[in-house]
Amino acid sequence: MLKSDYILRMVEQLVQALARIAGRRQAGEPASFEQELDDFSKTAFGMSLDLVAGLPDDELMKLFVRDRLPDYDRIALLVRVLWERCRLDDAGGATGPRARKALRLLAAVGRRTDPRSLAAHREAFVALVTAFEKAPPTPTILHDLWLSCEALGLYARAEDKLYALDALEPLVHATPGEAFYRRLLESDDDTLEAGGLPRDEVEDGLTRWIERSRRHG
Repeated sequence: MLKSDYILRMVEQLVQALARIAGRRQAGEPASFEQELDDFSKTAFGMSLDLVAGLPDDELMKLFVRDRLPDYDRIALLVRVLWERCRLDDAGGATGPRARKALRLLAAVGRRTDPRSLAAHREAFVALVTAFEKAPPTPTILHDLWLSCEALGLYARAEDKLYALDALEPLVHATPGEAFYRRLLESDDDTLEAGGLPRDEVEDGLTRWIERSRRHG
């Protein structure tokens, strides 16, 4: 079985688990979503969700490896599980430590994740980003939102985060910001339009960003 097929099968199993949880809640039955997601985590990652969530990010990158490289698709699946766990928690977990870890990992692996895998998580990941857009805009959160929005094709929102980040940390992100615009220019016109930044706006944005960096440099 190809890796992408395996990941998509695991995504389907996760969706089924979430549907069972939703069905029990709708029926007024106690929904032990912690156990349901913990069982899924043991199947998908070989360890409990609490254990995997407690590992430092760099340890996860070392643990989830395929062909001596980080297994970005499995890490994206972990992001999804962490976020779904937060969404099911009625105790305000939408921007808590688990959700923060999910956003941080999404920022790290989003652009490297297989497009088919990323598409399978898109709705949930957009919800994750949207939740943190309502949080206090610290530099680290803005940085992770910027990269996550880009990975999800939310280019206009990504640009907004880049400028907000630059306002808090002037010139720190001059080179990465320029690279962001140049990456976008490699996309086709339809993709850019769908992301809210047509090609002419990306070109103008690149020019303005370079001029801004030189002016304040």
